[in-house]
Amino acid sequence: NRNLTVMFNPKAREDFYRRAANNFANSALIRRLTAIVHVEGETDVDFWRQIFSHYYPTGKFHFIYYSKSTSGIDSSGSTQCLNYLQFLSKRFFVCIDSDNKYVMGESTLSIKDFVFQTYTYSIENHYCYAPHLNYGLKKITKSPNVYFNFSVFLKRYSNIIYDLLIWHIYLTKNGYRDLDIIPFNNIITHKGKIAQWQLNNNGRSILDRIQRNVNTRITSLRNKYPDIQLDSEYTRCKELGLTKDNAYLFVRGHHIYNLVTKIGQIYCDTYFRNSNRRREKRNNSSFRKVVTDSLYFDNYLFMNKIGNDITNFFR
Repeated sequence: NRNLTVMFNPKAREDFYRRAANNFANSALIRRLTAIVHVEGETDVDFWRQIFSHYYPTGKFHFIYYSKSTSGIDSSGSTQCLNYLQFLSKRFFVCIDSDNKYVMGESTLSIKDFVFQTYTYSIENHYCYAPHLNYGLKKITKSPNVYFNFSVFLKRYSNIIYDLLIWHIYLTKNGYRDLDIIPFNNIITHKGKIAQWQLNNNGRSILDRIQRNVNTRITSLRNKYPDIQLDSEYTRCKELGLTKDNAYLFVRGHHIYNLVTKIGQIYCDTYFRNSNRRREKRNNSSFRKVVTDSLYFDNYLFMNKIGNDITNFFR
């Protein structure tokens, strides 16, 4: 079976991805494209298309979100993107989520390797950038008088989870299993439905509950590991841009995205139900759609890092 030979023979596997990468690069040249770009999944296409259009508007890119694996099936995700790593070029390159590799200091991938990354945990974290979320509320309600402020909410959320995130990074890097990604996410994630009243005081009741869970785990860790010093980890993360106020950008994007879009939708539904404009024609777009239809570029460090990568790449 030829597919099995390719799958389990390293040389055949290497040749398979080399040929595929060359075909993509040649296709870009024939079609007079700047490049063909492999992303992780279908939802990533719009995200990366917006970014390249913003930072390199003269470029002509074709984005793909799957390609054939050595077994002959359509395959996607970061692993499939990185199967091409040795054979990428300016005509065919990849864009991936950083996941936790950036803050863990694991990844040496960069534009020198023809790899673009989100820097934040995933594309969803960029959609959750607080000023962008506030813009979404105002766009839907067409009102500047918003009683829920995502900047306040996410700053406090970040302040709450920051120390535990540093613990998670340190313990994971050093081989401890006390705070793996699943238990860490369980502690910092709001579970269950959200009632309208929980939006009062910028979501204080939601955050208070997360605070209690975080405090309990940190106390437990400090008691178990009294000799662990995290000062160097705090310093290293700060140099990467991770601070007490933006920690929400470096936790699993789907979790924070689900939380903030629930809050945004509840706010908008409540606004139209209670306001004097309830009989007017309303914007029927969901909050989730509004925040994913566009991106926030102004004065945003981690979006600017991607922009700098694009500028340097095509210089």
